[in-house]
Amino acid sequence: MSAVPEGKYVEIFDGYRVHYHEYGEGPAVIFVHGSGPGASGWSNFRLNAPEIAAAGFRCLVPDMLGYGYSSITETPTFTYKDLVRGIVEFAAAVGAEDYTLVGNSMGGAVAITIGLEHPERVRNLVLMAPGGLEDR
Repeated sequence: MSAVPEGKYVEIFDGYRVHYHEYGEGPAVIFVHGSGPGASGWSNFRLNAPEIAAAGFRCLVPDMLGYGYSSITETPTFTYKDLVRGIVEFAAAVGAEDYTLVGNSMGGAVAITIGLEHPERVRNLVLMAPGGLEDR
């Protein structure tokens, strides 16, 4: 696998920056990656997003806070709520008013939460082995 290419950046709350890749034009699709060592938007969706963009969609592939090239703190201080807020503010910063969310694993849990908290913005949810559905 080749090194992760550097894409674009936007600033969100508290001066944090979100790194992302963007492909295509059309209705917005935001890809939300899972967790784990080396996880990033590009590592999870580098093969999917260009194909979906070719079908007429604007594909946005961010690295969640604490992952990839997005802002990382010295100690893991980002909460789950920060991850959700980060994706919502990322969408606003790149001008995506409504969007489809594609969530993988932990990203599925984040996508579900955004759908519940911001139903006016979420057109569709595509969930891939999502977290967040089990009882705790």
